[in-house]
Amino acid sequence: MERRRRCFGQRRRRWPYVGCNSAGRVTRLHLASTNITGPIPDAIGGLSSLARLDLSNNTITGTFPTALYRCRSLRYLDLSYNYIEGELLDGIGRGLGENLSLSHNRFNGVIPASLSRLRNLQSLWLDINCFVGTIPVELGDLKSLKQLRLSDNPFDSGASFKNLTNLVDLRAENCSLVGDFPSYVVRMSKLGAYRLGKHSSFLTVIGVINNELTGAIPEGLCAKGQLSFLIASSNRFSCSIPASLANCVCLKALYLDNNRLSGEVPDALWTAGRLIEAVGLQNNRLRGSLPTMMPDRLRTLDIGNNQFVGRIPTVAVSLEDFSAENNQFSGEIPANLADGMPLLHTLNLANNKLSGRIVKLLCRG
Repeated sequence: MERRRRCFGQRRRRWPYVGCNSAGRVTRLHLASTNITGPIPDAIGGLSSLARLDLSNNTITGTFPTALYRCRSLRYLDLSYNYIEGELLDGIGRGLGENLSLSHNRFNGVIPASLSRLRNLQSLWLDINCFVGTIPVELGDLKSLKQLRLSDNPFDSGASFKNLTNLVDLRAENCSLVGDFPSYVVRMSKLGAYRLGKHSSFLTVIGVINNELTGAIPEGLCAKGQLSFLIASSNRFSCSIPASLANCVCLKALYLDNNRLSGEVPDALWTAGRLIEAVGLQNNRLRGSLPTMMPDRLRTLDIGNNQFVGRIPTVAVSLEDFSAENNQFSGEIPANLADGMPLLHTLNLANNKLSGRIVKLLCRG
């Protein structure tokens, strides 16, 4: 036994991808980004003590290696960023432990409901594949789950995640989700990232890009003042922007473009958000005006194709991209606009009621 330990110690110094226990049995294989090609061999099922397997970012092909079901100690499995295809069989609900990542592959078919039998599962990444059908409601039984990623799969419809009270990261962008924005999200106190894209005790990231969500954006998303990113582009949200977003003193990015929003944009949104860096509200039916002086950190402002009125701002010291075409801004374009917006390199004010000329602004190197 002592001899075997010494031999393994020498081997480990030459090839650091393997970890073993005191008995010399393999417990860890870390082979990420090592140019592995072809299918995973069945012989891997003979590693009875294997607890951690990372084969991510290779060129692995074939189907899901069912030989892994024999690895009864397996707790962490990462097969992401490969070319594995085919359907996941019902047997995947046995023999796997706490973390399962199959992101960025070519899996298809439906997500098997048997995954719900992995009651100790804490991380489940299935994003960027070709899964279809309905997200199984049984996933709501995974009470230990902290991370769930389902983005970029052509599902037919979504499911409720309200029972997953330990979630800190939920992502389901580009999944053809329909219906109103889930109000239970506001009550999930541990959720730090909700992308239906930093872990925190409060909600900090909301991303629901490119779904078919309808209804109003709920009040209370920023009840704790910790929301940093609200990204809800390309849905069917209606009604107005919640006035409570003015409480988001940590807000850095707000993207509500390509929806059906209407009504007044709260004035406090421009004055309360001192950390705001990017705002995208284009292609809605929003009204309102802009302050003379924009937030100091604002770099991108796109409000084109709305119904904004009044004068355009004269001071935006960090602004680089400003698009406000097809609105109802009026008055004269400030002659010193270049001085108030020294970093600006993209400007679109077409189809407004403005007068005057833009001097010097676009002539800088």
